[in-house]
Amino acid sequence: MIIKVCGLKDTENVNSLLQNCSPDMLGMIFYSKSPRFIGESVHESNFFSSQGQDRVGVFVDSAFSEILKTVQEFQLDVIQLHGNEDADFVKNIKEALDVKVIKVFRIGKELRMEDLRPFDGLADYFLFDTETSSFGGSGRRFDWQLLEAYDLQTPYLLSGGIASDDVGELVKLQKKHPKMAGIDINSKFELEPGIKDVELVKTFVEKLRAQENEN
Repeated sequence: MIIKVCGLKDTENVNSLLQNCSPDMLGMIFYSKSPRFIGESVHESNFFSSQGQDRVGVFVDSAFSEILKTVQEFQLDVIQLHGNEDADFVKNIKEALDVKVIKVFRIGKELRMEDLRPFDGLADYFLFDTETSSFGGSGRRFDWQLLEAYDLQTPYLLSGGIASDDVGELVKLQKKHPKMAGIDINSKFELEPGIKDVELVKTFVEKLRAQENEN
């Protein structure tokens, strides 16, 4: 199961996560209205020394030129589109840049398959997050039973209010839903916005990996 830790903005905190937790993806938010915005003070590719993890840049309705510039500055491996970007925008990203694309869909009371279909086979992953008035980091969960309606080919990451005591449920959920490629954790693992509780993440990752191996 892919483990993505999102909303990172402190070099020391990131390097501690790398040394202790071995996540698969590390997410940096390039959306100025987010409390986890990486900020103007950090614009360098050596923000952290990757150990094989994918660097993910999270964007909300950003201009193509801004994404291109940020990919180069931060040597991003993955672009996460969290706004209202259409399929043509994703196609343009894929054609112009050597990156993977995660397209986010915010889930309320239903999983609207008609919204997803234009992106099927185009995005590398979908990410399902809880619908809120803002863009992510709410700490709230949507009804995971809605995933029963998913019938497309694109693998997805699950996000939205995932907490340290959800390990057993997540492992069972992935066994039931083979297109569930992984999870995205954020606000439930924080000391403050943008700063993760490394020990909590470490314990969670160890428990998750152990239960995966048992199954």
